[in-house]
Amino acid sequence: MSRVFRVTRTCALVIVAMGSAISNVIAATDMWHWVWLTPSGQGWDVIEGDAVIVFAGQNFSTTLKGHSRGYEATLLVQGRIRDGRVEASMVQMGTDASGEQYVGEMQSTRTKLSDPSNGWGDDRISLRDRSSFLGFYRSIRAAEGQPKSRRQ
Repeated sequence: MSRVFRVTRTCALVIVAMGSAISNVIAATDMWHWVWLTPSGQGWDVIEGDAVIVFAGQNFSTTLKGHSRGYEATLLVQGRIRDGRVEASMVQMGTDASGEQYVGEMQSTRTKLSDPSNGWGDDRISLRDRSSFLGFYRSIRAAEGQPKSRRQ
Protein backbone atom coordinates (compact mmCIF):
# COMPACT_ATOMS: atom_id res chain seq x y z
CA MET A 1 0.00 0.00 0.00
CA SER A 2 2.82 2.37 0.85
CA ARG A 3 4.49 1.78 -2.52
CA VAL A 4 1.24 2.58 -4.37
CA PHE A 5 0.95 5.82 -2.40
CA ARG A 6 4.54 6.83 -3.31
CA VAL A 7 3.97 6.09 -7.01
CA THR A 8 0.68 8.04 -6.97
CA ARG A 9 2.31 10.98 -5.17
CA THR A 10 5.23 10.98 -7.63
CA CYS A 11 2.84 10.96 -10.61
CA ALA A 12 0.86 13.84 -9.09
CA LEU A 13 4.05 15.89 -8.60
CA VAL A 14 5.10 15.25 -12.21
CA ILE A 15 1.68 16.39 -13.47
CA VAL A 16 1.86 19.57 -11.35
CA ALA A 17 5.37 20.32 -12.64
CA MET A 18 4.28 19.78 -16.24
CA GLY A 19 1.28 22.06 -15.73
CA SER A 20 3.55 24.76 -14.32
CA ALA A 21 5.93 24.47 -17.28
CA ILE A 22 3.03 24.66 -19.73
CA SER A 23 1.58 27.74 -18.00
CA ASN A 24 4.99 29.44 -18.22
CA VAL A 25 5.06 28.81 -21.98
CA ILE A 26 1.52 30.15 -22.33
CA ALA A 27 2.45 33.24 -20.29
CA ALA A 28 5.34 33.89 -22.68
CA THR A 29 2.89 34.18 -25.59
CA ASP A 30 0.06 36.16 -24.00
CA MET A 31 -2.02 38.71 -25.84
CA TRP A 32 -0.52 42.20 -25.97
CA HIS A 33 -2.27 45.47 -26.86
CA TRP A 34 -0.34 47.50 -29.43
CA VAL A 35 -0.46 50.95 -31.00
CA TRP A 36 1.35 52.36 -34.05
CA LEU A 37 1.46 56.12 -34.59
CA THR A 38 2.81 57.33 -37.88
CA PRO A 39 2.61 60.64 -39.78
CA SER A 40 0.46 60.70 -42.91
CA GLY A 41 -0.76 63.25 -45.44
CA GLN A 42 -3.78 63.85 -43.18
CA GLY A 43 -1.85 64.35 -39.92
CA TRP A 44 -1.30 61.23 -37.83
CA ASP A 45 -2.54 57.70 -38.39
CA VAL A 46 -3.17 55.81 -35.17
CA ILE A 47 -3.59 52.08 -35.64
CA GLU A 48 -4.05 49.72 -32.70
CA GLY A 49 -5.15 46.25 -31.83
CA ASP A 50 -4.29 43.09 -29.94
CA ALA A 51 -1.79 40.44 -30.98
CA VAL A 52 0.20 37.53 -29.65
CA ILE A 53 3.96 38.16 -29.40
CA VAL A 54 6.05 35.01 -29.67
CA PHE A 55 9.30 35.04 -27.68
CA ALA A 56 12.23 32.71 -28.37
CA GLY A 57 15.12 33.55 -26.07
CA GLN A 58 15.97 37.22 -26.65
CA ASN A 59 14.12 37.31 -29.99
CA PHE A 60 10.45 38.08 -30.58
CA SER A 61 8.07 38.29 -33.52
CA THR A 62 4.46 39.20 -34.18
CA THR A 63 2.03 40.07 -36.95
CA LEU A 64 -0.15 43.11 -36.26
CA LYS A 65 -3.43 43.72 -38.06
CA GLY A 66 -5.39 46.95 -37.73
CA HIS A 67 -6.98 49.84 -39.60
CA SER A 68 -7.27 53.62 -39.55
CA ARG A 69 -9.34 55.92 -41.81
CA GLY A 70 -10.08 53.06 -44.19
CA TYR A 71 -6.42 52.00 -44.35
CA GLU A 72 -5.90 48.32 -43.53
CA ALA A 73 -2.45 47.53 -42.13
CA THR A 74 -0.69 44.21 -41.69
CA LEU A 75 2.65 44.74 -39.98
CA LEU A 76 5.31 42.07 -39.52
CA VAL A 77 7.55 42.89 -36.55
CA GLN A 78 10.71 41.01 -35.57
CA GLY A 79 13.11 42.09 -32.89
CA ARG A 80 15.57 41.39 -30.12
CA ILE A 81 15.58 42.40 -26.45
CA ARG A 82 18.89 42.61 -24.65
CA ASP A 83 19.33 44.17 -21.18
CA GLY A 84 16.07 46.10 -21.54
CA ARG A 85 17.08 47.62 -24.89
CA VAL A 86 14.97 46.65 -27.89
CA GLU A 87 15.78 46.70 -31.59
CA ALA A 88 13.10 45.73 -34.09
CA SER A 89 12.31 45.83 -37.78
CA MET A 90 8.81 46.32 -39.14
CA VAL A 91 7.56 45.59 -42.65
CA GLN A 92 4.16 46.71 -43.94
CA MET A 93 2.87 43.67 -45.79
CA GLY A 94 1.16 44.17 -49.15
CA THR A 95 2.86 47.52 -49.85
CA ASP A 96 6.04 48.71 -51.51
CA ALA A 97 7.04 50.62 -48.36
CA SER A 98 10.58 50.09 -47.12
CA GLY A 99 11.08 48.27 -43.85
CA GLU A 100 11.47 50.46 -40.78
CA GLN A 101 14.05 50.06 -38.01
CA TYR A 102 12.88 50.79 -34.46
CA VAL A 103 14.82 51.16 -31.22
CA GLY A 104 13.57 51.53 -27.68
CA GLU A 105 13.22 49.78 -24.37
CA MET A 106 11.25 47.18 -22.47
CA GLN A 107 10.09 47.78 -18.92
CA SER A 108 8.49 45.30 -16.57
CA THR A 109 6.79 45.94 -13.25
CA ARG A 110 5.96 43.18 -10.77
CA THR A 111 4.57 43.41 -7.25
CA LYS A 112 4.69 40.97 -4.36
CA LEU A 113 1.72 38.68 -3.88
CA SER A 114 1.33 40.29 -0.44
CA ASP A 115 1.01 43.81 -1.96
CA PRO A 116 -2.48 45.32 -2.32
CA SER A 117 -2.24 44.70 -6.08
CA ASN A 118 -1.85 40.98 -5.28
CA GLY A 119 1.07 40.24 -7.60
CA TRP A 120 -0.09 42.07 -10.71
CA GLY A 121 2.28 43.90 -12.99
CA ASP A 122 2.80 44.90 -16.57
CA ASP A 123 5.23 44.71 -19.47
CA ARG A 124 5.76 47.61 -21.87
CA ILE A 125 7.78 47.83 -25.06
CA SER A 126 8.23 51.35 -26.44
CA LEU A 127 9.87 51.75 -29.86
CA ARG A 128 10.64 54.71 -32.11
CA ASP A 129 11.72 55.13 -35.74
CA ARG A 130 12.34 58.78 -36.63
CA SER A 131 8.79 60.16 -36.34
CA SER A 132 6.84 56.89 -35.85
CA PHE A 133 6.08 55.16 -32.55
CA LEU A 134 5.26 51.49 -31.93
CA GLY A 135 4.20 50.41 -28.45
CA PHE A 136 3.15 47.15 -26.83
CA TYR A 137 1.51 46.63 -23.42
CA ARG A 138 0.24 43.70 -21.39
CA SER A 139 -0.99 43.30 -17.83
CA ILE A 140 0.35 40.19 -16.14
CA ARG A 141 0.15 38.35 -12.83
CA ALA A 142 3.50 37.87 -11.10
CA ALA A 143 4.68 34.31 -10.54
CA GLU A 144 4.19 32.79 -7.11
CA GLY A 145 7.95 32.48 -6.65
CA GLN A 146 8.73 36.20 -7.06
CA PRO A 147 9.08 37.63 -3.56
CA LYS A 148 9.98 41.28 -4.35
CA SER A 149 8.39 44.25 -6.03
CA ARG A 150 10.58 45.39 -8.89
CA ARG A 151 10.76 47.53 -11.97
CA GLN A 152 13.17 46.69 -14.77
